[in-house]
Order: sequence, then C-alpha cells, then structure tokens
Amino acid sequence: SSTSTENKSQKYIPDVRYDPSREPPCGAIFVDPFSAYHGGHLVSAAIQKYGAGAVRVFSPYSARGVGGALKRNAAASGESGAPPPEDLLSRTAPLDRAELESWLRAIPFPVVAVLCETDSGLEYAEELSSAIAECPSGGALRHNGRCGARRDKYLMNGVCRDAGIATVRQATCQSTEDAVRTALEFGMGSEGVEGIIVK
Repeated sequence: SSTSTENKSQKYIPDVRYDPSREPPCGAIFVDPFSAYHGGHLVSAAIQKYGAGAVRVFSPYSARGVGGALKRNAAASGESGAPPPEDLLSRTAPLDRAELESWLRAIPFPVVAVLCETDSGLEYAEELSSAIAECPSGGALRHNGRCGARRDKYLMNGVCRDAGIATVRQATCQSTEDAVRTALEFGMGSEGVEGIIVK
C-alpha cells in the first residue's frame, strides 16, 4: 500500500505516493501517468520495487481535456446535487518559481527526475524539469535542458540533418493536390525513389 498526500481543496498540492513503511531516499514526478501498463506501472515500480517516492501530476493539456470530459459527462448525466468534477488544473505542478518552491517543499523526498507518459505532456514536463532545476529545492534533479527537437519530428530531422545524419524529407500538405505535387517534387516516379509515406 502507499500513502497519498493529495488535497483537492487547495491548488498545487502535490499528489505524493510512497510506501509508509520506509522513508523514500528520493523520488520522481510522473506527468500524465494514465495507463496501468506504462505510467501506472512506473509509479508502482518506483514505490514497491525501488522504495522511491512518486508524485503524480497532470499536464495542463491533459487536465483541461480530462476535466472538460468529466464536466460534459456530469452535465449529460443530469444528476442534481452531484458534486462538481474536481478542477484537475489543481493537480498540475506550478511553473512560477515561488509557487513551485513551495510545492517542492511539500514533497518529503528529493525529486531526481521528471517522467512523462503522454506526447501532449512532454513540453510541460520539460518546462517543469527546467523550472525545478532552477529552484533551491530542486538540486537533486537530473535534467539535460529543454529541446524542442525531442518533441517535434520536423525539428528532430533538422538537428539530425545538421549533424550529417541521413533523414527523410517531409512536408505538411493541406490537400490531395498538394500531396501529389509534393510527391513529384520529392522525386516520386524517378529512378531510385521507391515510395512515399503519407500520414
């Protein structure tokens, strides 16, 4: 079993989990740990296998999406007197330095990593890592900076190309005609061009 110190009535109270039978030497923040076989598994392994702590947070993108869905479902159910859905933005971590420092002090172990399950939460996870690294309470965090190329395939291809690594050409097309024109520009139909992938 694990201990949870979440408080739904106050904004930015971290959802801290750990095994109460042993003090965690360190822990990690898990952004958007939705699936039991990925994020949920990592949270459980951190606590049960490694004796570490875990802090579960929503990315703002996921908090708005899931919160909106919960509100729509509550409205569609027509239950009068039902409590309103939780404001899931309160389950994010603040990026403001003073608020973040206070939030980190409420965590009973040093945070050494920020991990993210969702693509939509990656930018936020990098922002959070950078912000934590700049806080006095964030000294244990292992972080290698922010890099848009980790999230954006177009930027990633540019970084690889600049480093001399072969990459595929890519383009965003708005219509079928645009896709055909781009395929011809890329050499479709020419010798040595075996195919083009359209997503």
